[in-house]
Amino acid sequence: MRHERGEQKRRAKEGAGAAAAAGLEMSALVAEFAALGVGLGPAEAAAFLAEFDTNGDGRMSIAEFTQVIAAAKRKETKKK
Repeated sequence: MRHERGEQKRRAKEGAGAAAAAGLEMSALVAEFAALGVGLGPAEAAAFLAEFDTNGDGRMSIAEFTQVIAAAKRKETKKK
């Protein structure tokens, strides 16, 4: 199990690195989340991308992904 998780993280990191400059399209975004063990269906991916694709290019850039993480941290902090 530990080896599988490490392999998933490695694949996700490689994929993220390869797509970092251009950003991730929806299909790649779904694949990256799946590699991390997060199931994201097409409708969920579309909603996620629509909410955080601030420039409307249909891709998740590193800057936009950083905003996702910041929003998640703020939400988690409010729960505590």
